[in-house]
Amino acid sequence: MKLNLSLKNTWLVLILISVMIPATLLMLWYGQKLYQNQLNSALMTEKVANESLRIKIESEVKRLKTLLHNKSDPLAFLLDKLEQPDATQNMNNLLKVIVMRETAVREVMIFSKNAEVIAAVNPLDDITGNKPSPEELQVITKHREIVIKHESPEIVIPSMNRDYISPPRIHNDFIGFNIALPIGTPAKAILIATIDMNKLWPNDNQVINRSND
Repeated sequence: MKLNLSLKNTWLVLILISVMIPATLLMLWYGQKLYQNQLNSALMTEKVANESLRIKIESEVKRLKTLLHNKSDPLAFLLDKLEQPDATQNMNNLLKVIVMRETAVREVMIFSKNAEVIAAVNPLDDITGNKPSPEELQVITKHREIVIKHESPEIVIPSMNRDYISPPRIHNDFIGFNIALPIGTPAKAILIATIDMNKLWPNDNQVINRSND
């Protein structure tokens, strides 16, 4: 009797092992396969999203560069007329138009090739007039957390009649980058615009008139 029970228990154990082990292995394989498929799907979704974001960024940067180049033509003309009383004011008026019409543009500045400020507009720091005073320059330099010098790429590269886009920088209240390009050919001065990355694309419910006039 004891032998029969022992054989019965042995067969029961063997049946359980023969059923449970393959079932467990199958579940582990299926779980791993399902996880891998979900991971691949998530990675593909992220890749598509990143590629879409890259295309949007390149398209918007190209548009902003075109806008700034269009504005640089009348600025080049005004630079030749700086001795005239209204030349500087007209120059600042053009800079104000850029900042007012483009939400992503935090500020626009015109530098000489020696890194001297010719004009600047930054409404957030109340820099909206003619050539900034030393106090205004101190404010705007602190806000941008970058000092433009004559050896800065924002000055050197446009001086060679080439456009320059800086890497993103973390500021106090935004992440931004600079677009610097020459004014005139050969370069008479340098136009530098600081772009707020968080405002490159306005909300869908916002209507912003964009013009290259």
